[in-house]
Amino acid sequence: MRITVIVDNLCGSSNLWGEHGLSFFLETPRGSLLWDTGQGHSLTHNLSELNVSIDAIDGLALSHGHYDHCGGAPQLLWRRPDLPIWGSSSIMAPHYRRTARGECFIGLDLDLERRDFRPVKRPTEILPNLWAFSVPAEKRDPNLTLRTSRLVVPQGESWAEDPFHDDMSLLAFGAKGPSIVLGCAHSGVLNILRYVMEEFDLTSINTVIGGMHLGGMTSDKWSAMVHFFDDAPVERWRPCHCTGFYAASQMASRYTDVVWASSGTNMDI
Repeated sequence: MRITVIVDNLCGSSNLWGEHGLSFFLETPRGSLLWDTGQGHSLTHNLSELNVSIDAIDGLALSHGHYDHCGGAPQLLWRRPDLPIWGSSSIMAPHYRRTARGECFIGLDLDLERRDFRPVKRPTEILPNLWAFSVPAEKRDPNLTLRTSRLVVPQGESWAEDPFHDDMSLLAFGAKGPSIVLGCAHSGVLNILRYVMEEFDLTSINTVIGGMHLGGMTSDKWSAMVHFFDDAPVERWRPCHCTGFYAASQMASRYTDVVWASSGTNMDI
């Protein structure tokens, strides 16, 4: 399998456009998949610059319903209206961000009932050797996540912290071994690791790539979590998007193979 970073906050080339978003293109021997679409500002431009034809995309999978991961979907579906779409069965749950002006909707603005939407309720093989899965709420240790009180959902007449029931990741069984592809890891990257290793009876992970939702990490929080990262049997870390520079720099100073996966990055997994 091969993975190419189409959209990230950072540009790996002066020919590419950056934005606060994420999109990957996965090529497998039995089909291809676009993983998220970014906000939509740079998707089609970067696809063209990276020589990825929209017609070569066999399916779309959405990690969760945030605008910076699914905002580009209408552009793609305008060209490919019959494209199959995978996502959590909870992906239409409302997502809001708390701002100085009040709560702002940042969720998925797409009518999935009129699309070839294939909800993922349990670990599902969407392409041969490529599985989509969500970590159940009872399997998420809150101590292993970086919580964000400004991300909320409506609860009656008030607001509650977003539980991100729709957070989804991918497990790829490639030539180099099993690898995990993240969207934003709202479930907690360590919770995702634990769950996938238990669910699929794995002893090691070759690569973890994607947003790890560690932006805003403090030294105190890192100190409380670092031994869990130390115990993670991961050969290659490829953070990007929402990981944050503090967390990425701490990882790079501690582990052997850590590289930021900016747009234009491509690698075999």
